[in-house]
Amino acid sequence: VSTNTTPACSDVSDWMTITAHAIPDAEFEASPWVTTIAKPFFNFINQSSSKDGSAMTYLWNLGPGPDPSRPEDRKVTDPNPTNIEYAGDTAQKQIWLYATSEFGCIDSISHPIRIDPDITVFIPNAFRPGSKVTDCLDNDPNCNRVFKVVANGHLSIEIFVYNRWGQMVWKSTSASESWDGTVLNKGVELCPQEVYVYQVNATSFSGKQYRYSGSITLLR
Repeated sequence: VSTNTTPACSDVSDWMTITAHAIPDAEFEASPWVTTIAKPFFNFINQSSSKDGSAMTYLWNLGPGPDPSRPEDRKVTDPNPTNIEYAGDTAQKQIWLYATSEFGCIDSISHPIRIDPDITVFIPNAFRPGSKVTDCLDNDPNCNRVFKVVANGHLSIEIFVYNRWGQMVWKSTSASESWDGTVLNKGVELCPQEVYVYQVNATSFSGKQYRYSGSITLLR
């Protein structure tokens, strides 16, 4: 008796090494983030990184330039574009950065920049230093407890507050400072509840002078 047998089939494959490259992390900052129509220029600071240390190339989409006859988006490959000009109109513009590693891995990031009017000034008409209110707009910790002028697009600013007898009770040259309702913010002599007069002098980036005056009520 004969028996036919079929040998089992087998094979051995070669070993292969696969390398996985890291995706870059695209990031940037703008200087400034917000400007005015008097100075519509921006610098972009590249903060991209790569975990594996690979070399990277960049592509920016900066949007249209100031020339209305060329409405197409500007695309540049400089790592840090500087002195980039935009049209002198109020707008918010979206800026894109694409970072590509030497191995072809890509990441992108987008941030808005904003161009405001030449100058904006908001002056409240009342405040209460001892207010217990906590649910204020934008989670403002001062919550209308101080008199604060909100200004944007200014090169310089002067703020004066006078009582009914024309005596100056507070002054400042910074929109980041506020009046707490004491004489010259020294916290020693409380100004009484009454109506005070303010004078605000501001200079825009274009050199234009603005003057605002009115009344502010201090409540206690």
